Amino acid sequence: MSIASVYSQNGKPQFTTAIRNFTGNLQVSLWYLDPPYGIALSGAAYAGGISAVSSACLRDIFSDVVTAVENSSGNLELIQWYYGKGAPVSRGNTTDTSTPAQNVAVAPGLAYLNNPPYFVDAFYTATPDPWTTVSPWNQVLGSQGGSVTAGSPVSLL
Repeated sequence: MSIASVYSQNGKPQFTTAIRNFTGNLQVSLWYLDPPYGIALSGAAYAGGISAVSSACLRDIFSDVVTAVENSSGNLELIQWYYGKGAPVSRGNTTDTSTPAQNVAVAPGLAYLNNPPYFVDAFYTATPDPWTTVSPWNQVLGSQGGSVTAGSPVSLL
């Protein structure tokens, strides 16, 4: 499970959750805080089977969140999600990789993104395979250059 605070488009604080649901599929949900009632679900969208998930809000004008998942093939897959544009949550671009992803983490990159044609490090992923590999990505899910593999093999508990 992963949670990410997102920019508000309705004046109320919002966040997304990304989980492996009871069917084994990825479910991304948008939530908002409604003072009289507490936390309220705005909507959800789905993708295929996953084993692990991490999410981060991208800091750009497109209102998007990226999930990094271990897909059903055991590899890293990146999925972009839009929120608050016609539907509460809708699926955007997807990038499949051949990087093994026994576990996966994603973190937002630069505080402000300069949108295309000037791609920047929008987010970073980290996967143990068996060493920690960190990779930079741009806002259209393209690789931003070389990944770095560091240290000794990672032990998953």
